[in-house]
Parts: sequence; C-alpha cells; structure tokens
Amino acid sequence: MLKRASNSVQSVPLGVGYYTVPEAARLLKIAPRNINRWLGGYTYKGGRMPPLWTPELPAFEDHLEIGFRDLIELRFVNAFLEAGLGLKTIRHCLDYAQDCVKDERPFSTRRFKTDGRTIFLDSLLSTGESELLELSPAGGRFTAKERLS
Repeated sequence: MLKRASNSVQSVPLGVGYYTVPEAARLLKIAPRNINRWLGGYTYKGGRMPPLWTPELPAFEDHLEIGFRDLIELRFVNAFLEAGLGLKTIRHCLDYAQDCVKDERPFSTRRFKTDGRTIFLDSLLSTGESELLELSPAGGRFTAKERLS
C-alpha cells in the first residue's frame, strides 16, 4: 500500500507497467515537461488546460507515475505532433477516438491501423462485419472521412 498526497491509502494495481516521467521521456524521446503537461494538465494566462486523459496510475504526492497504456498513448500523441498536427487537433482526435472505441486510451486498444500516412479505425458494424473508417483531420478535428470496405 502506498500513501497518496490526500492521506488516503490505495492499493497498487498489479499487471500494469510502471514508468516514471524521466523513464518515459527517455524511452519515447519526448521532453519530460511535455509528458507532465499532457498528463498533468497546465495553467496558462487565460486559464487551465486539463490533461489529455487521466493517467492509469494514481499520482503520489506530486510524483506522476505512468502505466504501459499511457506510454503507448504518449507515443501516438508524439507521432501526431511530429506529423505536424497541433495539440488542439490531437485533443479533438483523442476525443473522437475515445467516443468511437469507448475507451479512455483508444490508441492502445488494437483498433487502429495505419498505412504509414493515414490512420484507420477498425470498426465493427452491428451486423458483425468489420469495416475500416479512415480518420482524417477536417476543420481542425478528426472525423471519419470515408467508409472503406
């Protein structure tokens, strides 16, 4: 049992990889500051930006721990940034993907595929047939551009 900053006690989940921010930054070649901002949120002159998603593991004191699925999600966020997308567009893409997949960490669900240029969401129709939805940035947000069979 580890003690949280609020003096409540919480058990440590088993089967979840643990990474510190410096470890994750080294593995993903991302600045630790970015990881802290993406998973911890940040304040700016006009207000507060919430985290992209709630990390798998609870924060202890002011120390952020990252789970394996968080690591995979961070890898996607970084890849989107390297492809030239802005964080606002990525936030919209993440919201859309969370809604489609019904999971807070959609990119680590094995439902996404890529041909190296385009991202596809493997969707299951109500008939039980599988289809691929092409995700494309449109108007600053990601939408299903075209249904592919």
